[in-house]
Amino acid sequence: MPGNHSIVESYITPISDGVVLSKELISDFENHYVSVTFFSDDKGRVVISKSAMAGNVVLEATTNGVEYGVMLVDTDTDGVLLLGGTGELVGQVAGSYKYCRATLNITGAAGATHVKLSVNNYKG
Repeated sequence: MPGNHSIVESYITPISDGVVLSKELISDFENHYVSVTFFSDDKGRVVISKSAMAGNVVLEATTNGVEYGVMLVDTDTDGVLLLGGTGELVGQVAGSYKYCRATLNITGAAGATHVKLSVNNYKG
């Protein structure tokens, strides 16, 4: 039985794939905070700052594994996380979701070749 918090991460994925999908979320949690981390290697050893990159990432979640809807990013409800800024860059969604995904629209990778999606889950 999980506690009040869990973290679900994706596999480290090449950014050339264009999409990164989380592993299945634990259904006991209601509040989900989603972030992406970029790396210059496939082992996740060298982090690339999102502030050095250009483009955007669209964060979405699904309850059924098929139909996705965008989540809240900062105060915007369009699901778009802009790269190249200095903000925290975290998506938020509340409810019983099965998966989260990030669609990558990278125009300036700044040396990044891989990405990992992390979902921090909390109870009520």
